[in-house]
Amino acid sequence: MRFIDIKTDYAFKKVFGSENSKEILFSFLNSISELNYKIIDMKSISKSTGLTIEQLKSLNK
Repeated sequence: MRFIDIKTDYAFKKVFGSENSKEILFSFLNSISELNYKIIDMKSISKSTGLTIEQLKSLNK
């Protein structure tokens, strides 16, 4: 049996990209992050917004 490589954009989106897999995505991100807090929710923002990292961070405030 062959498995899809999760490191590809296509596979990652297939596994983690649906509303049904939100909890799995949060669990994965929290397990690999070094943040002092847990991710409990997020918004999807298009890459074509043209916003800088600082502007994106300010959206969460």
